[in-house]
Amino acid sequence: MNKLDDLNMFEENKYSDIGMNELIVYTTHILSENNQPITREEIVLGAFKMFPKKFGLSGHDDWPDSAVIDKRWIDCRHLKYISGNNKSGITILPKGHQLVRTTEKKLKILSNKKSKNFENRTRSGKIASIMENSDGYKKYLKSENLNDINEFDFREILHCTMDSTSEMLNRSYSELIQHLESSNKKELKDFLNKLKEKFKFLFFSEKTTKYSGGMLKKLNN
Repeated sequence: MNKLDDLNMFEENKYSDIGMNELIVYTTHILSENNQPITREEIVLGAFKMFPKKFGLSGHDDWPDSAVIDKRWIDCRHLKYISGNNKSGITILPKGHQLVRTTEKKLKILSNKKSKNFENRTRSGKIASIMENSDGYKKYLKSENLNDINEFDFREILHCTMDSTSEMLNRSYSELIQHLESSNKKELKDFLNKLKEKFKFLFFSEKTTKYSGGMLKKLNN
């Protein structure tokens, strides 16, 4: 069954004083069952269905304001609450789960915190395990230094390609750090920080012409 079909509209007085970003992160949390990526369209429809007075199109109460919702989830991604894009799908990050717990209190919702915390730690643990099995980390364990780790190894650890921009590298680094913190992998976190220092030149923004073609490019990056 489509998860959207299970969503119920909240009474306006329960969410009128809650910020849009909080409600967008909560929507992502509700829709991304088992931490599976969801689409931008699901966020648009889900946020509107649960919080219509916040996300309805002005003058057209039966329609969601997709421009406002797009702006909000992109802002939440910038703030490291959620991850992903319009192509790959959108997931919630550990920092986002923390915000959800605060939002649930404001909405007066009782959640299965123990189960959700276990689920979130499990996902972070899997991501940490992938890093532990990466070629770059294996080289580090063998030599106990960073000399043999090249740029390709570093980008692979960040789940990025050689074509990924500095913006994408920064975002991937921040997201990976969150998962390592959530899974208490201090040694991996220290290793990643050392790598970032070695390849710090990759994290500076390229001098490119500003994109002026609207929001579509941001949705897909």
